[in-house]
Amino acid sequence: MSDGKDKLRFATLAIRRAFASDHHEMAPVSAPAIVAYGAEGRVADELALALSELPDEARPTTVARYLLPEGVTLEEVELELARTELPGRLGRTFAITVSVIVVPEPRAEGGPAGHWVFVPVLDHACYVERGDKLADRVQAELAVLPAALALDADGWKRLLTYAPAKLEQVAIELATTPLAQAQGRKALADAERKRLAVNTLDNAGRRVEVPDPPPPCVGREDVLGELSRILSGVGGGSNPDPALLSGRGPRRSVLLVGEEAAGKSALVIAWAAAQQSKHARPMWATSAAELVAGASGLGEWQARIAAVLAAAETLDAILYFDDFGALFADRPAEGGVELNAAMRKHVVDGRVRVIGELTAVALDRAERRDVSLIGAMLRVTVPPTDLPTTTLACEAWAAYWARTQPQRPQIAKAVVPAAVELARRYLPYRAFPGKAVRLLEELRVAHDAGRDSRGVGPQLGEAELFDAFSQSTGIPQALLSDDKAL
Repeated sequence: MSDGKDKLRFATLAIRRAFASDHHEMAPVSAPAIVAYGAEGRVADELALALSELPDEARPTTVARYLLPEGVTLEEVELELARTELPGRLGRTFAITVSVIVVPEPRAEGGPAGHWVFVPVLDHACYVERGDKLADRVQAELAVLPAALALDADGWKRLLTYAPAKLEQVAIELATTPLAQAQGRKALADAERKRLAVNTLDNAGRRVEVPDPPPPCVGREDVLGELSRILSGVGGGSNPDPALLSGRGPRRSVLLVGEEAAGKSALVIAWAAAQQSKHARPMWATSAAELVAGASGLGEWQARIAAVLAAAETLDAILYFDDFGALFADRPAEGGVELNAAMRKHVVDGRVRVIGELTAVALDRAERRDVSLIGAMLRVTVPPTDLPTTTLACEAWAAYWARTQPQRPQIAKAVVPAAVELARRYLPYRAFPGKAVRLLEELRVAHDAGRDSRGVGPQLGEAELFDAFSQSTGIPQALLSDDKAL
């Protein structure tokens, strides 16, 4: 514990539990009623902020309570509990595992005088005397505790669904001056504002998470560098704009312009993967339909979009539209006001960052509808890849699938040139590399059912490629392969 000029700093132990919803819960060992709930990376900070706002008159006692001795452990106790309050066969026995916190009671010399055992799920504590067998004493206490507490249905539900827990240290700062207390309240308000902003964006889209390992992006170094310079605030040279990097300058938005399947979405994921080792900005993928989902009354969808834009501004988050052209569709049912008009001011003023994908045709249509919005966004052209680069990209994808999906059917390296040639000859309305990569993925899907007794998919060669392509397109195999006689 350290005492600075205006803050008292110390550490305590907290219990962290992870739920199936990917949210986490944390509570101090000494005060399980104080609970922080939220995303994995934020819940510890929110708990520390909440504890920093303890009332002045409660602090001496509370600080002493939070300063736990050395040797605190988390134990898993297995026991069987009977629902004796239920009639007949409903009162059966349940085998459960309960996490308990064991806190030794120190003494001047020798081992601990005894142990305090906290049962967080039931907000209960008991004392185990020195010399008593800890496991037996805890099991005996827990066996009679539900009946002694007269648990209702909610209590039993909480006990039977208790998630696995782990101990984690939390650093706490208590303000000791009025200025530090005001700063602490401001930090708590900021944390709450950010939490609400995250909830707003979660309801209007989905958080873009990069797979581990990230998918390949071959032959896009120049385009990726251009996108990174724009989104990181780097100007025409190699020197970044300090105002943009600090978040104080205007926030730039980008239009990725290219043909369908040219790799625009893959480029966004590659950029997001490159930012993971840095202080990456969060990104939410959304669409025109998701922005107005559930809003039917007059002015409701305008208010919903305003809330989404305000949330993105609060978090300095990126809004990602893989079909930016849908924002410019006519919407007479919503009063004739287009979604692009609701977004225009935030983008033009540099208050939010937006990444939008458009084809050249959709860009021309959007420009005619809203020249101000389109003119405020910087453009990055994503051209189709050539045949050699497409072949390298397909080989990289085949290696990626073999690494990340070993049980599914795999693509032999010799198949890749034939697949690229088929895509070039017979799929003229889409671009490389996407149409070739998608052809290989469709081939794998067609053979997903042909796994062996171990559940491992086959290695796919040219014969499987031509057969699957012939069945999906109706083109005879004699026209697909040069070694087949007409």
